[in-house]
Amino acid sequence: MSNYCVCCGEEIPEGRMVCPICAHKAESEETSQGKDDKENKD
Repeated sequence: MSNYCVCCGEEIPEGRMVCPICAHKAESEETSQGKDDKENKD
């Protein structure tokens, strides 16, 4: 049975919800937003 990425619909290994590409994009966006939050607090 195949699973598909909830973000882009790409076929992925069973047991995952997002593909590695979407996971990396989300991680990068989270990191850049975190930096902005810290800069605004100072």
